Amino acid sequence: MKKIPVWGLGLFILLLLGGAAWIGIYAATPSSGRGEVTVFIPKGSSVRRIGTILDRQGLVDNDLRFLILARLTGKAGHLQAGEYRLPRGRTPLQILRLLEQGEVIRHQVTITEGLNISQIATLLARDNWINRKRFLALT
Repeated sequence: MKKIPVWGLGLFILLLLGGAAWIGIYAATPSSGRGEVTVFIPKGSSVRRIGTILDRQGLVDNDLRFLILARLTGKAGHLQAGEYRLPRGRTPLQILRLLEQGEVIRHQVTITEGLNISQIATLLARDNWINRKRFLALT
């Protein structure tokens, strides 16, 4: 068995610590801006896709580091799809927690008595909540 040179081990430890610091600083650095952003995460989205969506909305500044952070924290498989109202000025770690909790925007609709199924389909399709033809095919 070959011995690893001391300088090689030192370099490895230095790279490991540098990587940990790189992710740690990223996880604790809030995004810029104020207010809220409405973001839609499609069902079945990968963590990479979610990171890209958040990066484009200015909620995280690097989708690759977001992916690494999600995997390192064990949250990658627990992010939930849906429509979110996310605040700017949060850290990537806080955004991950919000997506893991799954507190999506809830929309209310009132279906008045006496409407037939076709009218209900039209009502729901008006704001793109459903596909009217598909809804009618399922009923």
